[in-house]
Amino acid sequence: MGSGVALSSVLQGRAQNEVASQAEILMQMVNAVRNYTQNSIVPLLEPRLDTNPTFMPEVIPTFSSKEVFENFRKNRNIETFFIKMQHLIQLI
Repeated sequence: MGSGVALSSVLQGRAQNEVASQAEILMQMVNAVRNYTQNSIVPLLEPRLDTNPTFMPEVIPTFSSKEVFENFRKNRNIETFFIKMQHLIQLI
């Protein structure tokens, strides 16, 4: 009986490690999208914002990373993963 409990504990630990590893990979992907948006997309769209000052959520790195994550979540077997991001925006 004791070996069954020990095996169960080992298996549960492995499962938790696997979930944590998958979550870490997903967060790295989200951060990569945020960096790409900040460094590549925002500079491309800034001139447009100067001539047409309308709100474009695509220039907010958090928006684009959340959109990519949600699309990724729909196409993979990771429906149980969720992401919560907070972004402070300075209003002028």
